Amino acid sequence: MAVYKVTVATGDMVEAGTNNSISITLVGSYGESRQTTVSFLFLPGKERSLSVHCGQDLGPIVLIRLHKWRLFLEDAWFCKDVRVTAPNGTLYRFPCYQWLEGVTTVEVREGSGKKLVDDKLQILKEHRHRELAARQEAYRWQ
Repeated sequence: MAVYKVTVATGDMVEAGTNNSISITLVGSYGESRQTTVSFLFLPGKERSLSVHCGQDLGPIVLIRLHKWRLFLEDAWFCKDVRVTAPNGTLYRFPCYQWLEGVTTVEVREGSGKKLVDDKLQILKEHRHRELAARQEAYRWQ
C-alpha cells in the first residue's frame, strides 16, 4: 500500500475559506487514487494535511482533481496550492491560485513548466486540449 501526504492551502484574502466539502483525487502515470475528503471547513490562510492511501504506487503524480461540493450554503473557495509527497519522498507542487465556485471539479497540473511535446501521457494531452477549449470559449478565440 502506498501512502501519499497531501497539504492543501487556502489563500489568505478575506472570505477565501469555505464551509463546503473539498475532496481530492491524485492522478499518476500508473493510475489514480480514489476521491478522498480533505475537509468540510477551510479558513483563510490555513492549510489542511491528510494522507491518501492507495492500493498501488501511482507513479509520478501528473495532476490532481479538486472536487467542491455544497453542503448547506454556497460559498466560493480560493485554493492557493496543493503539495503532494510521494512514498519515496518526492515532492510535487500544484499551484492553483483560483476561485472554485459552485459544485465543481478542477484539474490542476504539476507546477513544473512543460511544453506540448513534453506531454507523453494521454491524460496530459487530453487535459491540455480541454484547458485550451475552455479558454477559447471564455475569451471567444477563433
